[in-house]
This record gives sequence, C-alpha cells and structure tokens, in this order.
Amino acid sequence: MLNEPYCTFGPFDSLAGFNGRSDFSLSDGIVTTGFSGREGSYVINFDVPEPARASVVGVHGCICLSGWKNIQYIAIGYSKPLGFKHIKIKNTRQDAWVSVGFSHQDIIWLLQNGTEKSDATEIKNIRLFIKGEPADSGATLQVRQLKLQLQAHDNRLQPSDAESGPLLDVLYKHLNHALRNYEANAKAYMQTGDYPVPGNQMLVWPKDWAQPEGLEQVSTYRAIWHAQHLPINLLQYARQTGQSGPVFAAKTLIENWLDQSFYKTDVDVKYAWYDHGTAERQLAFILMWFSAIDLQMEQRFLERLGDAIVQHARLLDSEAFYAYHQPLRYHNHAWFQDAALIASALAFPGHALSQAWLDNGVSRFEDQLDKLIIRDSGFAIFVENSIGYHHGVQRIAEFIGQLTSLIDCETEIPIVANELVAWSDFLRYPDGRAPSQGDTFRLPPRTGGDIRSGKPWDTPSFTILPKAGYAVVKGNHDGKPWMLCMFATSLSNTHKHEDNLSITFWFDGVEWLIDPSFYSHEYQQPIAAYLRSAQAHNNLYLRGTNYSTGQKLVEIAGSCKSDEFSIVGSHQAYSSSTISRTISGRLDRLELSVVDELTNKSLASPLSDVRLAFHFGEGVAVDVLPDGYQLSHPSRDTSLLLKIIPYQSQLLQGSDSAGIPLSIVGHGFQQQMPTVSLEAAPPDGEASFTWSLSVMDCSNEKLKKT
Repeated sequence: MLNEPYCTFGPFDSLAGFNGRSDFSLSDGIVTTGFSGREGSYVINFDVPEPARASVVGVHGCICLSGWKNIQYIAIGYSKPLGFKHIKIKNTRQDAWVSVGFSHQDIIWLLQNGTEKSDATEIKNIRLFIKGEPADSGATLQVRQLKLQLQAHDNRLQPSDAESGPLLDVLYKHLNHALRNYEANAKAYMQTGDYPVPGNQMLVWPKDWAQPEGLEQVSTYRAIWHAQHLPINLLQYARQTGQSGPVFAAKTLIENWLDQSFYKTDVDVKYAWYDHGTAERQLAFILMWFSAIDLQMEQRFLERLGDAIVQHARLLDSEAFYAYHQPLRYHNHAWFQDAALIASALAFPGHALSQAWLDNGVSRFEDQLDKLIIRDSGFAIFVENSIGYHHGVQRIAEFIGQLTSLIDCETEIPIVANELVAWSDFLRYPDGRAPSQGDTFRLPPRTGGDIRSGKPWDTPSFTILPKAGYAVVKGNHDGKPWMLCMFATSLSNTHKHEDNLSITFWFDGVEWLIDPSFYSHEYQQPIAAYLRSAQAHNNLYLRGTNYSTGQKLVEIAGSCKSDEFSIVGSHQAYSSSTISRTISGRLDRLELSVVDELTNKSLASPLSDVRLAFHFGEGVAVDVLPDGYQLSHPSRDTSLLLKIIPYQSQLLQGSDSAGIPLSIVGHGFQQQMPTVSLEAAPPDGEASFTWSLSVMDCSNEKLKKT
C-alpha cells in the first residue's frame, strides 16, 4: 500500500467505520447520512481501519449534499490531539457529486492553515463537518468515496507533442478582445520601464524596487499586478509583431512574481490569490509556457513555470477555492476560474488530471449558466445587474464555448453564448452604444459630426422581460429611431445600483436621459457612492432613506397593442414605502406619458423627502419653460419638451465647493465629468408626479434657445 499514491475506501459494502449523531444507510455502495433539526453544526466521522493508518499527506472525499436550507461552510479533515485539521469549503454545490479535499502541499491548504507545508502524519479518522441548517423536511450528506493521500503530488509538467495552434488562437482571440490596450501598454513598458495601469496612467518603477511605486494604494492596481495583465499584454504584442523582446520582458515579470509571491509568502495574500486574478494569471502562465518552448528557454525556468501551472490548476479545480472571495457560489468570478481550468486541461492533455480538470470545469460552468442566466425569447441575460458585466461574461461564455468546440464535448455552452450575444446586440442604441446600467463603464458620447441619428427601425418593437427585469421600447418619430429602456433587475445583489424602475432614453443620436455609470469598486468613496445612488438615476426616490439592493424587490410588466404600449413597475427597495411607475406611449411617434407615485406603508418616510430625479446626458442643455423644460443639444436641431407641472425643483451640475458630487457621470476607471440633473419635489402632502416627454415644435421663436 505504501507504494500507492492513495488508499481508497468506497464503494462501501457496509457502514463499518462511520459514526456520528445521525442516521446512516447504505445503498449501491453509497453511504447516506440524514440530518434534521436546528443544531447548527453536524459531524460524521469515518474511522480508518488499523492496517490503513499509514502516514498520509492529505485526505479526499467524493460527496453530495442535498436538502440544506443554507450552508455556511463544510469542512473535511482529520482529528488530532490538538484539534481538527481541515480546510473549509464555503460555496458548496448541492444536488451534485463533488470532490473535496487537500494535500498538505496544496495552495488551498496553505491559504487556510498558514504558510508551513506539513509533513506526513498518521491519522485515525476522516471527518466531515457541516455548518448549516437542514430544510424542514431534512437534509442529507452522501459519501461515495474517501481517500487517504500517501504521496505528495507530482507537480512536474512535461512538454507535449499535442498541437497547440488552435488552442493558442482561441486564447489570444479572447485576450485581444478582453485586454484591448495591450499594444499601448506593451510599448509603454518596453520604452519606459514604468508600469501601465487603467485610466492611461503609469506607475513609476524604480530599478531597485521589486514592485512599482504606489501599487498598494489602489485595489485595482494590486489586482491586475497579481493577475499578470502586463505579461499577457507583452505576449499579445509579441504575437502581433513577431518580436521576441516582449516575450523575454514577460518572462522577467513572471519570474519576478514567482519569486515574490509563489515561492515566498506575499504579504498581499488577498490579491496574490484572488479568485478571479488567479484564473487570469493561469492564462498568462499557459501562454508563457508555449512561448518558452518555442524559444527553447532554459530548463530551470520551464520547471519553475510548470510547477506553478500545475499547482494553479489544482487550486482552480479545488471546490474550496471556487468563488473563494465571493459571498455566493454563483458569481462571474467563478466563470473565469472555469475558463482557466478548461484551458489548462486542453493545454496539457497528457497530464494525469487533464480529463478531470476538463470534466469539472465544464460541469461547474454549465451549473453557473443554469443559475446566473435567464433564457427568454431567444435571449440569454446575465442576472448581475450590469450590461457591462453581461458583455464581459458573454466573452467568457464565447471563450469557453470556443474551447469546448476544440474537442468532442457535448454541451449547450456555445448555444447559450450565442444567446448572450443576441441580448448584447439587442440592448444597443442605433449609434452602437449601450446603456451604462449598474457597474458598467460608460463610453463617452459621440460629438459633433460623429453623432449618428441612425436609420429608423425596420420593425418598431416592444419587449418586456419580467423575470430578467427589462423593458425595451424601440420606436420611430419622423423617420428617426428612438429607444427607451427601463430597468427592474432583482435576481442578484452583485453589481446592483439603486436603479429600480430607472430609465434611459436615446433619440436622434443623443442619449438624453442616462444611467450615471461607474467609477471604481471603492464603493464608499463619494464619487462611486453617488453614481450608485438613486439620486443619480432617472427615478422617484427618498432622500436620506436606506435603499435595499436585495433580490426580488421589484416587478415589471407591460403590454403593446396597435402600436400603443404601457409599462407598469413597482418596487419595495424602501422598507416603509412602495414606489410605482407607469409609462405609456406609441411606437410610431415620440410621446411618452409617465406617472410616478410613492405609497407610504408607515410614517417612517416623510413625504418631504420624496424627489423625482432626471439625469441628462453629456452636452444636453436644460432651459426652463412655463410648463416644463426644453432639452437641447448643440449638435442637433431637435429639442425635447419635458413637460412637468411646475413642482418645486432645482437644476444641479458638477460638484459643490467641497467636492461632493451633485451631478456627474463616470467615464471609465476613476474618470468622470460634470453633467446636469433636475430634482423635483412635490407640493406638500403629495407623493406623485405626472410628466411627459415629446419632441418640441420649435417653430415658436420664443421657445428656441438664444
């Protein structure tokens, strides 16, 4: 037995060795344990038979959890006199067989148990621990197999004769789209030696420093450093130009990272081993491997890089590391992990675990699609409240679809990817831009002669997707297309802004009513906090009142008959109030009528705090009229009439003298510019607004701008 890598138990022919405060049963070689009640934690042990109690370097199990109302985490390990030695798995999949476990040399063990690699140790039992709550009808834990690992993993990686060209084509195609500034970044680094970061900034990198100056000050900078974006950029540029210099520059950066963060313990543990970043870094390593083989680089570098690749693949394959830094299993970061794991399997088909990596990556990703994608009317829509992230995961789905197309793999992933693309294409203005919903960076608008009015829609349409939470109306007015979007997404908290029932509106080449976009993930900072707030959106809101971005708090419905449409929505983001919005109009002309109303459930929200906000696009001018406001743009002859009873209102612009945002829009990472907003308050005792939006007849000279 000592010459074997594992000592395996299961399929089981008896319940011998299993014990715990629960009921055990055996069927078809599988042990099932039943749990009920509200104990909070549950334990089963498997006592290792005396002849098998050899020195081990790890434990593993194949298990299935079902019927749990919630699981805070599970743990697998073994008992020792000084306590329970284990790893925790917090984002556990239910109703599916999963492999859990560790060796003492695995990165996941070191992340959870300190930096010292443990030696082999004798163990007497394998313990499974569940911190959670069974459903009222009870819950189960099934065990199909348990294993003692007797030998350390072999993390060596050997060059393969397998054809890598098609895989590299897929990898570079994906990365060239995801990291589009690669040429500028590569050139800037090669010419200056300084480190490019988002926002067209460069961090000074003194020649005697291990890292660029100021890297630790911004979380995004730390993330892209550890994700190895710059080495990827250099390898992209080398492939484009055929130059070898950028390849060796990438090699130097990767060696630097291996020395600082892989073979030593990096003080920035979070970002050194961030779930998303680790996946991206694995792609950098795979690209570097093939470039190193082509250029016949030295054996020592190949051995070190191969060691890192295999250990990264083991980490990405680990159930304990899946969506490791997220509160939920179902998250876009897990998609990146699955993509990198599948790429690892395809890059090294000769590795003993290649097929297991492939099977796990595909299975997990299909599960992600089932939970995070709404498929409706020929569209697949990502539920994380952001068209920008939809575009991002669309690229990941396309990427994984292209990877699986390289082999004989039965999966619907390519079909879903095409449906994601269909939604991206649909939720796009006639000038090619899209609303900047949620955590979405906003593209600066077209200006001057670059503004495009677009061709009228061939078939004006009304689309309502109640489950996904979108209403999209595409109409025409005097031969020009217009587009109205209303957002009611509420299936996930991730990337969600305070935007229930908020709208955007595009006409004649101008986005007149906009979503304020995104600034950075430093959500508590003033600019980021403002851009996420209800105040910054086109909606009815309550000042100074807590707004919940929780799930299933908003509803939307609608109908269209004979070109007349109606959208009806309501939300309960404020615990003491219900806010509703009704929009009606026609597809054959621009005449929108809107009613916004707040219904108080208690006196906790005084009506004096009710405000109706309008956020106008860059360049839109707002002029006061007797019955509302004239909206105009310097590059268009068209003017719009925002007709609204003259409530008490104020126009806001830019930031105040203290730098507090009043009306701004995000333009990419940590970039912003001033805009104009309108904030209206109802008369005392009222909590509803009636307003309309239409094309203004500017034949009356008094209404023209001077």
